[in-house]
Amino acid sequence: MSKPGLLSVTEALKRIVACAPSSLATETLPLRQCCGRYLAEDLTASRAQPPFRASAMDGYALRSDAVGPLPQTFRVIGESAAGKRFDGKIGANEAVRIFTGAPVPDDADTVVMQEDTDASGSDVIIREFHPGKPHIRDAGVDFTAGRVLLQAGQRLDARRLGLAAAAGIASLKVCKKPRLALLATGDELALPGMACTDDQIYSSNSFSIHALAEEVGAEVIDLGIAEDNFEALERAIVRAKEARADIIVTMGGVSVGDRDLVQPALTRQGMTTDFWKVAVRPGKPLLFGKLDETLIFGLPGNPVSAFITGLLFVLPAIRSLCGVKNAAELPMESCLLGASLPVNGDRQDHLRATLGFNEHGLLTATPCQSQDSSLLSVLSQADALIVRLPLEAAAAHGDLCRILRF
Repeated sequence: MSKPGLLSVTEALKRIVACAPSSLATETLPLRQCCGRYLAEDLTASRAQPPFRASAMDGYALRSDAVGPLPQTFRVIGESAAGKRFDGKIGANEAVRIFTGAPVPDDADTVVMQEDTDASGSDVIIREFHPGKPHIRDAGVDFTAGRVLLQAGQRLDARRLGLAAAAGIASLKVCKKPRLALLATGDELALPGMACTDDQIYSSNSFSIHALAEEVGAEVIDLGIAEDNFEALERAIVRAKEARADIIVTMGGVSVGDRDLVQPALTRQGMTTDFWKVAVRPGKPLLFGKLDETLIFGLPGNPVSAFITGLLFVLPAIRSLCGVKNAAELPMESCLLGASLPVNGDRQDHLRATLGFNEHGLLTATPCQSQDSSLLSVLSQADALIVRLPLEAAAAHGDLCRILRF
């Protein structure tokens, strides 16, 4: 059970996805430009693959009912190569030289591997024959005409683009990239490479969230750093609206301090708050709302908190805008704990952890020694988050745990 008064992670994700528009505009792109994009409509095969019976081996195509006591000699009457079939008839003691991927002649029902034969002029001698291994790939063994090869919402990677190409598809309808406007806030921040006073720190959140969003397919608009005053914040919000952002992400200024002005600034610009504060560690002061049709996320200022809430909440919103089904479901997996853990508190916890293997070759997750939400050096060394539910019981070394890989 989550802490009273705080929204659970699961409920927060449901609300975020429910608020996301059902789909964005689409565009049609050449296949080579589709890597990393999300398919906007189902892709259906217009023909079978392969479209004919194909040889799985180099060898000789013949009729199995013609094979008698071995060795046996067959007359080679032609050749079937990839891209150029043999169109003739095959008699009882005849064979066709065939190569891998080539169409199998209509009269043949088996291919004898080259390794089981000896060529002799215009003849071939069959030394071995295995009736149960015809070495023929049936037409449509990969896919048949009319089959849905890829579904709308799937992200296009090397494997899926290869499948589309095999189906003869030259272009695909994909979702346009969601436009995400990114705003860091705080008088204490300076951009890397610029002068930084003794009382300032370098802005890191905008770079990590920028990379997270781009990795899942968003187009990022960097609004820079806004000072801690209403005028600067509202100017940045107006710029995000003018840029037609689908998502606005602010970082810092969403807690309860006197200088935490992000939420009132957004409200003055017309934002309706859906929720503020989630039963999550790190990252409790998470803000979510809508400004017209634009999704608003106010992430905490601590670097690790910003990264983890971006991973948990902003990325599912991006995927939902791209038509991904079940976008609220985080890709968890199970592994073994590399160290003991005490009873968890009343918020869902996310422990930075390194992955390895135990003496049996099984995957293990070991929590990093420090879990302070300001330590980017620890986050950069981690491979995953160990996810612990509110009030989860103590766990021993070697127990099962759930992880979310980076």
